[in-house]
Amino acid sequence: MTEESLKAAAELLNNADFLLIMAGAGMSADSGIPIFATASQSYEHLNLSYDQVACVDMLKKNPRLFYGFWSNSLKKYTSTDAHEGYEILSKWQKRISEKHEGLRLSMAEAVKGTINPLESSSANVFVSTTNVDGWFPRTFRNVQETHGNIHSWQCSGVPQVVTKAMWLNKMQPCSPSLFEPPAVPFAGEVESNTLELLQAVPLPLCPKCQALLRPNIFLFGDGRAFVETRTNTDLYQSWVSDVRQRLAENAALSLVVLEVGCGLRVPSLRKKGEEILRDFGQQASLIRINPEYELNPLVCPPTVSIKASGLETLQKLDHIIMELDSASAGPS
Repeated sequence: MTEESLKAAAELLNNADFLLIMAGAGMSADSGIPIFATASQSYEHLNLSYDQVACVDMLKKNPRLFYGFWSNSLKKYTSTDAHEGYEILSKWQKRISEKHEGLRLSMAEAVKGTINPLESSSANVFVSTTNVDGWFPRTFRNVQETHGNIHSWQCSGVPQVVTKAMWLNKMQPCSPSLFEPPAVPFAGEVESNTLELLQAVPLPLCPKCQALLRPNIFLFGDGRAFVETRTNTDLYQSWVSDVRQRLAENAALSLVVLEVGCGLRVPSLRKKGEEILRDFGQQASLIRINPEYELNPLVCPPTVSIKASGLETLQKLDHIIMELDSASAGPS
């Protein structure tokens, strides 16, 4: 992390008319939520990795190990506080909306099938995240959770008893309905050595068909079994389309894509941000914050790259932005 890159990023953010936040696992890592490498370490004594446990196949082969993972995850997400970086981003959302009062997006009607219509009070800012902890919807109205949210559950289509002959079968949910997560004592009720859900805890079942219930999260090997009702993909696409139109109408406007903690194992957000940078031309900028992979372009390189953690960088950027505001305001 250099002072030059921090200042360049802060100036872009300070002048932004629209802000698209791309947040990966590295964003929540500063709150103590484990990233892939850390999560996999817990299963080394079982000769398993995180992606082998948190997948559809494990729900069929060993449902108590599958639920052990998601039980611990649910407890972790509900008992952990989001770090200060989320508050900083929320402050920037308010700042951009207030600064550009006359530039707020308006839509004739909410996108059909979405749960969060674009709000005029925050339409200059959008969040797209692969994180499933559900933290962004607490303070942002316009959020695309591309991998779902652990606070919603769905039918898995997997029966309570699965034979080996059924392991390769692709099973579909009985409906697109979403449900509340399993009630206490599900969260954290895990055997310390096997990491399986305790035998005394009943397996969560779909209220409609009595098949096994699962998180409404895009799991490894999911195929089309993931219910995308709440991902807000249509809302995201409409927002990007509207911003594109606004920039085309006014060459003085700018869009900043702020990418925080998006790694290479699941590079979808990195690629999406780079594609916007490529397609929007000189009116768009991409700020990439990552402690390991601050460059590594898939489509085109970022405008500014910062090799550091999300929280530390956001704090420093916020400080610089406040200094820029003070300087522009002049003496009181």
